[in-house]
Amino acid sequence: MSEGLKGKPPKYIKAGGGYKLQRHMREALSRKLGAEMVAAQTSATLRGLENKMPDGSDKDFLKEAIDCFEVGANRGTIVMVWILAMDHLFAHILAHKLADFNAALALNTDKSVKVRVIAQRDDFTEMKESKFIEFCRTAKIISNDVRKILDQKLDTRNSCAHPSGVTINKSKVIDFVEDLIGNVVLKYPV
Repeated sequence: MSEGLKGKPPKYIKAGGGYKLQRHMREALSRKLGAEMVAAQTSATLRGLENKMPDGSDKDFLKEAIDCFEVGANRGTIVMVWILAMDHLFAHILAHKLADFNAALALNTDKSVKVRVIAQRDDFTEMKESKFIEFCRTAKIISNDVRKILDQKLDTRNSCAHPSGVTINKSKVIDFVEDLIGNVVLKYPV
């Protein structure tokens, strides 16, 4: 091991009472093991979702979110895709299901929800996202399975949107993006 410290460039460095691979050696090993290939395949999978989107601001926003993922901004990706999914549902409801949503909203007994009728996109921001999801389910705009997905993804988004010690792995981000794009954005047309 000590011979690896003497090379130019060195193969190892001393760290924490032991040794660790120098950056160039880690990268070479990753190339040999195919880690770069996995990252490229993952990005291609997410870019495939982008290509399924119709041209417009949603597609542009998803492209930017995937750009975040590709540079390692996992929390940013999750927050952006959540915003995209919610905004998309708002647009879907305004275009196709406003009467159904307002009927469910009229049944509301929760005093924390101040808005009584949705007339424009900004009105949706007057309620917690969890209540919005609940009203979507009550109005039968989304299925119970989609409600479960949204509730789960809201919890993940909440963990990402605030400073914490929680590690957000790429696999969690991929699952998050695939679930929301496939089960919300592409499922409910505007």
